[in-house]
Amino acid sequence: MSRTGGFFGHLRGWLGMLLVVLAGAAGQTVRSQGFPNTPIVNTNGPITRITVGVDGSLQLEHENYPYNGQFFPNMVAPADSGFFIRHNGVVVGMDYMRHTQTAASLLRAAPFYPISQESSPDGLRVTTVMDNRQDLSGVPLTVTQVVAHVPGESWLLVRNTVVNHGATNHPVDLFAAADIYLAGDDKSLCHLNTDCERVAVGGTTTDRSFFLFLQAAPDSPLPSGYQEDQYGMIWTTIGEGLHFLNTTNADYVDNGAGLEWQGVSIPAGGSYTVCYYWGLGTLQCVPPAAGVRPLLHPPILDDTNIVLRWECPGWLLLCATNPSEGPWNLVPIPLNTNSAVLPIGTSSGLYFRLQRP
Repeated sequence: MSRTGGFFGHLRGWLGMLLVVLAGAAGQTVRSQGFPNTPIVNTNGPITRITVGVDGSLQLEHENYPYNGQFFPNMVAPADSGFFIRHNGVVVGMDYMRHTQTAASLLRAAPFYPISQESSPDGLRVTTVMDNRQDLSGVPLTVTQVVAHVPGESWLLVRNTVVNHGATNHPVDLFAAADIYLAGDDKSLCHLNTDCERVAVGGTTTDRSFFLFLQAAPDSPLPSGYQEDQYGMIWTTIGEGLHFLNTTNADYVDNGAGLEWQGVSIPAGGSYTVCYYWGLGTLQCVPPAAGVRPLLHPPILDDTNIVLRWECPGWLLLCATNPSEGPWNLVPIPLNTNSAVLPIGTSSGLYFRLQRP
């Protein structure tokens, strides 16, 4: 498959150049042209703006390239980057047909239906709730996506929790993927770092000084596969029922990249959570100690117990009677859980927090 050959390839390049010219003339940075979104803004950088669409799509901006987003289309926010569920022969994901510009039609994806989107009080976390009612599969699935950023860091964390509201277990393939437009260039070399705790895959500039990559977080199940290739091959793999096979393209191409969690069986009434980083800048992989503390949901009380829940496993639960004086005591729960049921008699009035192991 040629990424630049033919009428549509030339049209893609022409539109990209036109958008750059128009943005330069206006002297403005990347902005949404109407698709609903919530931004995370950090003027001090290095990641200056993260645009989160109500369909789970993203656009990233970096201080080194103030008039360019790092996903295609580079002057549009949000862009061709998102989370996808494939099940019963259909794909559901970003609402690319309603984006200002797109090159993701090979996905053949039905759009997520937006339910809600809100920003945290500090503006550093965006929570989006969406479902698959528009894929007409008859299997009700809800996705809660949390995008979080720590100011000063060269990465953001994305958590997607898929809930199966059906009456039976349901198998799905889950994907995180994007069309890369790195450092103002629609082509890049492959970046593959197998020395990370989890493999990092994406793109890098020709001098290998600037990177954009996906990497599963330590809290997440291990992906079944990764892939970097021409962007059309990434979308085709997802849209045609194929799988990522841990392959990359050695050429300097108009590329994309993604991770897959294949054949996940979500129990009836249950959920499955995947967590991953997008790294952007000079960083080549996100170190194991990095992470954004998951949000503790409001406690649920019954006559005898208090129930606590958070987005991802892999965290220690601590409790204290006074958060300023402590001491903070460890609650004995497994690291592979994201909930705790505690007797009210021993936990009433306590404060709780999560901490890295």
